[in-house]
Formats: sequence, C-alpha cells, structure tokens
Amino acid sequence: MRKLEMKYFNTYYFCSIIQYIIEDSSLDYARTLAEFTDPLSECEREDFSKESYLHSFVDFAVERILFEQNKYMALDVESAIDADRFENVIGKKHEVFYRYGYKYTIFELAIMHYQGCIEKMEDWIAKNITPDEFEALDVATQYTNYLEDNYYDVIDCIKNEVVYLLFQNREFLMHFNIFMSDVLPGKSDRKNVQLWVKRAVKYRDRCKCVMCQKDLSGIMDIEEQYENQYDHIVPLEDGGLNDVSNMQLMCSKCNKEKGINIYTNNIYHFYYDN
Repeated sequence: MRKLEMKYFNTYYFCSIIQYIIEDSSLDYARTLAEFTDPLSECEREDFSKESYLHSFVDFAVERILFEQNKYMALDVESAIDADRFENVIGKKHEVFYRYGYKYTIFELAIMHYQGCIEKMEDWIAKNITPDEFEALDVATQYTNYLEDNYYDVIDCIKNEVVYLLFQNREFLMHFNIFMSDVLPGKSDRKNVQLWVKRAVKYRDRCKCVMCQKDLSGIMDIEEQYENQYDHIVPLEDGGLNDVSNMQLMCSKCNKEKGINIYTNNIYHFYYDN
C-alpha cells in the first residue's frame, strides 16, 4: 500500500481556492477553467482511472496558482523597474522582492519546502536577463522553465496532499462531479466497481452508510457486509462519472431510496467525545 508523507505546505490554502473555484457560481475563473475543460470536451470518458479526474483538476489548479504567483511577482518587478531603473532594482535587494516582510514568494517557498534549495527569481534575473530583455510574462515563463524538474515534482507533492484532504469532503466531491458532468460529453456506462475503489471508499466512509450511518463492516453481523452498495454521488443518468471521486458507501435500503437523485452529506463520527 502506497504511503503519503504529508508536509502541509499551504495545503489548506490550495484546498480553499480549489473549493471556491468549484463551488462558487461567479465567472471569475471562467477563462482559466477553459484551459482545463476545453481539451476534455474532445475526450472520451475514462472509467475508474487511478489518476482520477480529481487528480487531474487539482494538478491543473495547483500549477496555475503557482505560475500566477510567479507572474504577479514578475509584473511587480516590471512596475518597479518602470518607476526606477533596472540597475537599481535587480541585484539590489529591492523592496519589491521582500514585500509583506517575506523573503521568498509562495512559489519559492514551496520548492524550498519540498526540495530544500532554490535560486530566487531575483538572483536568476540578475544572471540571465538584461534591461532591454525584461518582459514580465516572458520572465515568469523562463524562470518556471528553468526550475522545470523541481517545479513539477513540487506540484505533484502538493497535488497528492490536496487530493488526500479533498477526498474526505463528500460535499465538495458532489459539487466537483456536478461540474465534471457538464464538462465531459455523453454519459458513462455502468461498470463493475474495481476493488481498489471499494477499499478507498470504504476506508474513507468508515464502513458506514453515508445516509443512515449503519455499520457495514461485517464485524458485528456478517450479513451486513453483503449490504454494501457503492453508489455514484452524481448518478450516471445525470452524467456522473465512473471515478473514485464520485463514489460513496451506502446500505442497500438507502441506496434504493436515493435512486437517481444527487445526494451526499458531510456527517462523520468524531474521534472522541468532549
């Protein structure tokens, strides 16, 4: 069984942004989301891939967030150069690189947190960019490309931590799968739920029906384990996916009552009473 070491670098920050993007109805992120959704609209649906649709979306979102941090820094540097001179900003520990009292950007801190070392954008610009070559978007892109291996390794680490946390949040998963049902064309056929999916969902839902909280572990009553129903949060009839992020555990009675409705909840058993 694969193990994940959680290093928690702004993991909840990334979770919050991703949750806001999916659950908020505004069009603030429409153009950015199109970079994710447009290619998928031409693709056939996949069934129960271990690189789930949730993994793909989180990977996209984390990469965009980190790149935007780079871009904003480069734009701030460009403004500082316009207000002063290149020679007075680059290599002079200018305040633009140390705003809010931080020595590093979130992008630089992320790479340091997971990789242990980095050449700061300030130092890289001083070595590689001349005054007449400075253009903010180009600098952000070139700096990202320079850090390519570290950059994508860090995105992968953050993605796995974010997916781990978001997978616990069934209401978010419901909103995410409603979103994905509109993105992907057609409908998915009903498939056998793979064993690894059953194990993941059963572990997350603590072997209890998400509706009535009935114990389905089979520990107290061996017949209970035969009542396990692996339900699509967003039904296939509504465009739901055969994806681990769209599955939940139910007893046969509750699954029958739910029918083809979209339903889940975020009711969990606390670790202890206080």
